[in-house]
Amino acid sequence: IMKNEKWFMLDIGQVEKKLKTNAASGLSRKAARSRSAKSDGGLYYVQKKSIFKMLLEVLSDFAWVLMLLTAISFLFFDEIKTGAVVLFFALSIIAFLVFIYHRCVRTSESVDAFFRPQAKVIREGKLYRIDYSRVVVGDVILLEKGDVVLCDARLVRSDAFSVEMKISKDEQRILSKNAGAVVGEKEYNVFNMDNMVHAGSTVTGGSARAIVTDIGRYTYIGALKGSFQRKIDDGVPSELSKA
Repeated sequence: IMKNEKWFMLDIGQVEKKLKTNAASGLSRKAARSRSAKSDGGLYYVQKKSIFKMLLEVLSDFAWVLMLLTAISFLFFDEIKTGAVVLFFALSIIAFLVFIYHRCVRTSESVDAFFRPQAKVIREGKLYRIDYSRVVVGDVILLEKGDVVLCDARLVRSDAFSVEMKISKDEQRILSKNAGAVVGEKEYNVFNMDNMVHAGSTVTGGSARAIVTDIGRYTYIGALKGSFQRKIDDGVPSELSKA
């Protein structure tokens, strides 16, 4: 990953050369796998909840802890039969609650993964729809109205292309984008980088083809926000919400 590269200053040929990709056919699957293995900039993912954490959440109800302590105290004072019964009852109920909780959480995670934004990627000249967590630098992506963008990319071609860029709950703009736009070398305002599309944007019109230049915390908004990472129950990341 090339940090702080001024991709908006380069023509498409230079971008292809630096990222060792092809704007027409994209990366090879082998190259994509290699880059994915080395990537540490994942942008959007669901942090799965472990069984141990579920157990701790169930035990956060002090009633079950109290029941376990009661069983242990019976055993400690040689009330073996009573202690064993109480302990068996408590462990059985806790195991049942963890099982039910586990099923609910895993179902929720599956639903969340199904509705997670996906990218349309060209690899070896073929179109694939993949999770954004598998997108790598150098991938060629297709964008159209309604798509959520979770990477930074240099536009290769565009047709009446526009996005709504949102970098905070209160700051957002509708921006017209053009693959052929010329951007000055000293441009630091991301809203004026007309030949780029950035993470946190939603396509509002037209279509485009682009080469992924940055992912995860290396994107413009990833650097500001420390990347998008969320747990299953946190809802849509604030950077992408429409509020």
